[in-house]
Amino acid sequence: LIVCLNHFDRVCDLCRQQSIRFYCSPSQPSQALDFIGKLVELTPSQRAKIELYFKNNRSAVICPRHFPPNKQPEPLTCNAPPN
Repeated sequence: LIVCLNHFDRVCDLCRQQSIRFYCSPSQPSQALDFIGKLVELTPSQRAKIELYFKNNRSAVICPRHFPPNKQPEPLTCNAPPN
């Protein structure tokens, strides 16, 4: 697993805004989740949804704004059009 903080020119797969790129092996999404958890507070249900997202997207770009504390996450329901 590589969590790269240098890809701020990447756009979020969910909302198409500039973001950090998380390179995640589907077999070890928990490591990426641990890193995201240091940026924002995740509930167990949020963590489960993000883990599923990583398992289905080997190299995902997700911005932390999708995981505000104590709110339902947006990543699996974002309907923003692709670039």
